[in-house]
Amino acid sequence: MHHRPILLYPSDILIALCILIGAVGAGAIGAHGGGQAAFFAAVPVVVVVIVLVLRVGSRFHTYGVLNGLLRGLRYQVFNDQVPLYRYVDWFRALERYAALAREGRRWDALHNEDLLPLLRGFAAGRPPRPARKKMCVGFEQYDFFPDEVYWLLRGPAGLEPEDRVVVRLRAPRGGWPQWVRVEVACDDEAKSRVVLERLAEDALAGSIYRGQFLEFRYVQNPHTDADSQVEGAGLNVLFKARPNVTDADIILDERTTEILRRSVFDFFVHREELHRLGLPRKRALLFYGPPGTGKTHTCRHIHTRLAGITSILATGDSLTRLQDVGKFARQLRPTLVIIEDVDLVFASREVNPYSTALGELMDQLDGFTPDEEVMFLLTTNAIERVEQAIRDRPGRINQCLYLGLPGPALRRRYLERYLKRYDTRGVDLDHLVRQTERTSQAFLKEYVLRAVQVAAEAVGYRNGEPLPLHTAHFDTAFEELTAHGNRHSDAIMGFHTERE
Repeated sequence: MHHRPILLYPSDILIALCILIGAVGAGAIGAHGGGQAAFFAAVPVVVVVIVLVLRVGSRFHTYGVLNGLLRGLRYQVFNDQVPLYRYVDWFRALERYAALAREGRRWDALHNEDLLPLLRGFAAGRPPRPARKKMCVGFEQYDFFPDEVYWLLRGPAGLEPEDRVVVRLRAPRGGWPQWVRVEVACDDEAKSRVVLERLAEDALAGSIYRGQFLEFRYVQNPHTDADSQVEGAGLNVLFKARPNVTDADIILDERTTEILRRSVFDFFVHREELHRLGLPRKRALLFYGPPGTGKTHTCRHIHTRLAGITSILATGDSLTRLQDVGKFARQLRPTLVIIEDVDLVFASREVNPYSTALGELMDQLDGFTPDEEVMFLLTTNAIERVEQAIRDRPGRINQCLYLGLPGPALRRRYLERYLKRYDTRGVDLDHLVRQTERTSQAFLKEYVLRAVQVAAEAVGYRNGEPLPLHTAHFDTAFEELTAHGNRHSDAIMGFHTERE
């Protein structure tokens, strides 16, 4: 038969001493009588009453609540920590785990000490309840969560029906680094490992970030942002509006469409079959071409088409934290990692102040195993400035795809798309196609919008639909957009000279 060890608490020891003193006092009364002996007999009674009152009060304190479950166990406390931006994931995973236990009771209380001294100490009275903070759980979605929560579990999943476990989740209270503390009190290290592993697995499986479109930002001076979860010294994970760029919203030439189908869409849909044939699940593509030719738009189209994939957009200084991006991508795979304007950070090592970031990118592209479902999409406006280690190293980039200025046929398709909602009976579309030679998709969009504004002004901004457009409106728009340009401003507006 298994006997559980008996664990004495400070109040138990104090009561035992009082009983001993009372017994000594009673003996003194019997032997000698007198006031001194009466005093020795009375003091323990008063102390015992006070202790009993405190013990009753302790039932309403975290100390008493937790020890009410753990009493009789020779327990230990095991610690883990996760980044602050994972707090919601772990909080919800802990709720789900508690729901599967034979018994589960939640206790919200605020304490500064760690779990072990809290359990071994003694306190009476009800502790203050933790503050409930507003946290983002999705794009423009919020909920309130306590700073600190305890779950008292009997018979949790993975353990025996009579096993007793306390799990505490505590958010940081100021200062850096920003880590969430996870503490487990139970009588065996193996049991704590089971609890932590199950929580970690469920937190990832049900993560609020899974399937979302996210952006990593790095700031030197972290501040509260309603649309972000914050981790460490300024690494922000922001929810972005989920892209909805369907096949009807993107215009590509047939060659580019075919390459994307085989290299991205079919590769993702049939990845299991292809992996059995020896193809790795990891993928890296580089989109290059002049600004405004649809590289970012194409990345958003890929996210739209790949159902259930998590997309992580890394730009600016967050590129210096690619190790964090890579770790996050591994956890939430299948994942799409979009790194825009790589030429700005990953230029030649000889002139690059971010050479360490360049090395980190190399490590990330090389470090993923063939089984890890992570797809990298890199974009650049100037492939000639991209470091040779990226351009010429076989195996790091699986496909380079040039997105250039649209030819006459594509320009016509773009214009027809943008003009669909207007009355274009007075528009010479052939003239518009000729007029916009050597322009980008970005220029074509602004060209139409400016012409619409000119037409609206001509009719006195009346709300009649559809708005009638004429070729003259486009001539005015073209003249305004290009009147004061030189080769630099023309490039900004979307005029380009194709490189040979």
